[in-house]
Amino acid sequence: MPNGISKETFEGMDPDSKLNVLYDLAVDQHDCSCRLEKKFDKRQKYDLATAGFMGLVGGFFAHWIEWLRNV
Repeated sequence: MPNGISKETFEGMDPDSKLNVLYDLAVDQHDCSCRLEKKFDKRQKYDLATAGFMGLVGGFFAHWIEWLRNV
């Protein structure tokens, strides 16, 4: 379990301590998700450009194949 707390230890805690542990875990996960969002934001332009380019390449091949069928 995160932070080295076993299930038995958690069950033996008083309610206030349990809430503090759960709050700490929620804050840690939020920090992690913020770092992931920043990383994905950096990739967004690259992914958009790659998808657009591959769409153009796919459209070119589709028209080329259609042209070959009609020749």
